[in-house]
Amino acid sequence: MPAGFGASCHSMNKAEAIEFLKASGVKMSVRTLQRHVSKGELAVAYVRGPKGDETDFEDAELRRFAERLTSKTYVTRANDNGAAVMPDAAGHENAMMIAGARSSALTELLAAIEAARVSSTPTSTISDLAHKLRLTVPEAVRYSGLARGEIERAIAGGKLSAVKRGPRGARVIRRSDLEAYEKRKA
Repeated sequence: MPAGFGASCHSMNKAEAIEFLKASGVKMSVRTLQRHVSKGELAVAYVRGPKGDETDFEDAELRRFAERLTSKTYVTRANDNGAAVMPDAAGHENAMMIAGARSSALTELLAAIEAARVSSTPTSTISDLAHKLRLTVPEAVRYSGLARGEIERAIAGGKLSAVKRGPRGARVIRRSDLEAYEKRKA
């Protein structure tokens, strides 16, 4: 344990809490710590300090929080043999057989999740985009190879025209305008 975290220490500020968690094997930024607090995963009290309200973490609560974080295991996918593939502490994937009927159900569930993930991201090829008359900004980025920021700046500066279409106001660019912009730029 870091210096100052003896049995007599009952509360600590954010910086001390981060050091305490680091000593417990949990690497975390102050921002991530605040996110866990806002989600209600970690209790905190606020005390009046010389510069306003300051956080006051109890070491027992931090210890329980660190134990919960270090004991979590995440199944990322199933391999071809029906084993659950899980990352170890170093981030390397290890296959683990889950006993009984649960392994087949888990394999089916993970396969369904993977299929949904793969099918939810349709990718248009460049030749598909070359046949479209109007392109959305992400499609224009893919088609032209220009950075999104450059296309956004060209639209904002009036060098490239875009029209808002659809219920959510997605901007579309005529492919011919994009090609003309690229030629002017060159």
